[in-house]
Amino acid sequence: MLLKSRLLLTVLISHFIGGYHMIEAKAENERPSPPPGGSASGIYCHQILAADSDNGESFKPDGQVLLDHASVPDIILFGGQPLIYYVNGDPESDHGIYAASRNSNLNWARGNKVLLDGVFNGDAVDPDVVPTEGTIQLFYYLGHFITPVPARQEPHPIYRAESTDGVHFKILGKVFEAPEITDPTVIRFKDGSWLMATASKGRIIIAESSDGMKFNPLTEINTPGIPELALIMGDQARLYLNSPQGIGSYLSTDHGKSWDREQGVRLNARSVADPSVIRQADGSWVMVYKKINSQCVPPQRQTTLLPGSQPHDPRWQAFRSPDEELLNCFRRHLDGPMLRLFSQGFPPREEWLIEKGEQTLDTCLKQ
Repeated sequence: MLLKSRLLLTVLISHFIGGYHMIEAKAENERPSPPPGGSASGIYCHQILAADSDNGESFKPDGQVLLDHASVPDIILFGGQPLIYYVNGDPESDHGIYAASRNSNLNWARGNKVLLDGVFNGDAVDPDVVPTEGTIQLFYYLGHFITPVPARQEPHPIYRAESTDGVHFKILGKVFEAPEITDPTVIRFKDGSWLMATASKGRIIIAESSDGMKFNPLTEINTPGIPELALIMGDQARLYLNSPQGIGSYLSTDHGKSWDREQGVRLNARSVADPSVIRQADGSWVMVYKKINSQCVPPQRQTTLLPGSQPHDPRWQAFRSPDEELLNCFRRHLDGPMLRLFSQGFPPREEWLIEKGEQTLDTCLKQ
């Protein structure tokens, strides 16, 4: 999820230094927000697990961790084989969408980077995939995870891309946008129309489309959670989503115009989210989902003063850290002019140049 950021920035300098894009800015209202989820600790402790069901209504976890340091899974069957699309949380690899498959031992390998028009884009996240006749349709949210968050809040865009091999995708264009939406999920009805659900600030926004290329708002469900749409019993649609008790669901019998909450939970588990389901040829169901590993220890805090990287001005000292909590401390407390530099690696490094004598540095380091 992205943090809300309302900024009025006066840009004083913009140029490239040592592989970083440098912007010197003075904040007039709130501190700038970083690329949310960019630090390794953000999704480092996420795991992808699976559960089975005979009817799609009651899932039983199998206890196996399919992928570690991975988040926001979406599973499909393509060419008779299961694929899991996910967002990488392993700092040894780049941030962005990957396509995982099973190896000869039936264990899940981390797989390949998903290429969009031949490029791996670390700002593309929250994959949702829909198999069609010989192709895979990928819907994703394009945010700011390895690039700076813009000064002004803009509607969040959802894009669609198409692939014949599951790795190389051609971008078809932006299909929907709305304030602060994330996590798209899409289904296609028998008549060829499409339905999308997205998460947005404690509610689910439902949108419809005749061709899958332009979605229009249809209705809203006033509940928090990360949605997953699935077709059941013909053209009935079930919306799975996480709740405090596990994974719950809503049901629609009118192409998404109205939704009724179903009693109980589909998966009874704590600290789970981001469900994705498929129906297999034998009629059984599989759900993959994200779970936070409570035993996980995020990467150790790395802090480095970089006296050689500041501009030719003795008033500045440089500070860099991939630790999100520490950087949030800077954003909450630091006043006055500053410099922010971003690299393109993973985790995306955010560097702050702080006026010498500023007490915030020592305050945050001691937290």
